[in-house]
Amino acid sequence: MACCGQELFLMMQKCFGLCARSTKFFRQFAAYLSYPTEHTDPARMPENALMLSLVGQFISLGGFQKLQQLIKIGATGPDFKCPVLHVGLAIQTISRIVETGIQKPFAHEYLNQMADCVEEYLSPENLKDADIKEISLEELKRLIRQMASLKSAASGQDRYKVVELYELEIAKRFLMCPYFEKRIKGMKEFGEIHLKVSNKLSRTPEECQQVGVDYARYLDLDSFSAWIIDNKVLHFIFKENPHSELIKRSGKILHLMALKLETFPEEIIHIVWGCCSPEKHEDIVRAGYELIPDLARWIPLPRLETLSQQILSIPIAHIDDKCVEFLKTWTINTLANLKQKR
Repeated sequence: MACCGQELFLMMQKCFGLCARSTKFFRQFAAYLSYPTEHTDPARMPENALMLSLVGQFISLGGFQKLQQLIKIGATGPDFKCPVLHVGLAIQTISRIVETGIQKPFAHEYLNQMADCVEEYLSPENLKDADIKEISLEELKRLIRQMASLKSAASGQDRYKVVELYELEIAKRFLMCPYFEKRIKGMKEFGEIHLKVSNKLSRTPEECQQVGVDYARYLDLDSFSAWIIDNKVLHFIFKENPHSELIKRSGKILHLMALKLETFPEEIIHIVWGCCSPEKHEDIVRAGYELIPDLARWIPLPRLETLSQQILSIPIAHIDDKCVEFLKTWTINTLANLKQKR
């Protein structure tokens, strides 16, 4: 698989009509061979008999089942897991079987089964830490888009909803793995998702297309914020496994959630303030001292009041030079927030 899997799939894709030159060849010699099977559409045979005969025989010989076993977790043995690249190639190979001329009921059922296999492949329990260490985030995102296209073609599911929810899950999986560089990748992915939601809020789809920026189709401020809270993303960043670089990169998420009082519950203030506790590492406290004054400029006033109460509780003995600078910046930004909102 590792040595020749890509070449095998590329040859299969030529037989399945995913290459312009092979498609031209099949149409030119369409009448050379006509061998209909129960899986081929009789109405399409006259125009594409040669390719449909090859694909139909591949199905009859169990080729589609072999493809499914290849990507299904545990189907070929407990120790084998198909590489992400080859899963993507397998999905790409069968992505146009309806257009090729395979009977729609069979094609839709099979596409659904393949999509379910990919969904199982992408589930958090099957993406082990060792997998995350080796897998590229972009490869996983490409596989998510392919899976979403299968689900849309086979059962009419909202392709954008599938993609955007799974991108959140993959970002979370990267964030919570033990490898720091992958955690940073997860935070960057959350930043990209934040940007797409922000674009949706600030521009119309037409404006986004005109300026060439991506935007969320399914996610909005409410659903994005609810997902972040329900999946304890902020709890992980600030309490469970705090790190100064993760805290610094959380500002975009918090700014977006702070656009509405309803999407910025009081619990967030307590979670964020926890990283400024005296027993925390100096780098973590410093990152908190940099983040919180910036938040003070944007958060809703009721949350600003809660934050102020936390700050007023700082013991005199804990006020050092960096705390004085923090209080100065926080006061300036708090006054700016009050002036803007009142």
